[in-house]
Amino acid sequence: NGSTWSQTGNAFTLPSYGAGGQGPRMTNLNSTDIAYTNTIDMDLTVYRWDGSDFTQLGNTLDVSTYVGQFARMASLNTQDIILIDSTNDVLIVFRWNGEDWSIECSGMELSSINANSDICALDGASVAIIDEANGTLRRCHCKASYIEPHTAAGGAF
Repeated sequence: NGSTWSQTGNAFTLPSYGAGGQGPRMTNLNSTDIAYTNTIDMDLTVYRWDGSDFTQLGNTLDVSTYVGQFARMASLNTQDIILIDSTNDVLIVFRWNGEDWSIECSGMELSSINANSDICALDGASVAIIDEANGTLRRCHCKASYIEPHTAAGGAF
């Protein structure tokens, strides 16, 4: 009725889920698919909701060489997600082709991002980053295969 929440369908037990690090991260790719990673095995995985159950799609990608346990995630569109990582101070875009993940946009090094920093998508190639360590809000843009900082006229955002 829109006034209370209730579970629909079956719960899905996540592999390698645990209390270590900063816990799981997920973002939507569309109305049925989510991208998911956790701080135990650091696999980037896609799960699809069929109305009753979540099932894994395609192959996982081990992102532990790219990001650490303090990653934040946002979807840019139905195939690209961006991870910001305070362990390695980096921003990376990963692309999902329906079966496998690949790096779409190489990491931009960020200085002093901490575990309280966050990220959200602005459009299919730009993100806003709250750099909590420096008290700044920044906009970054993925251009071809690299990410660059973006400053609007007048120094705003």
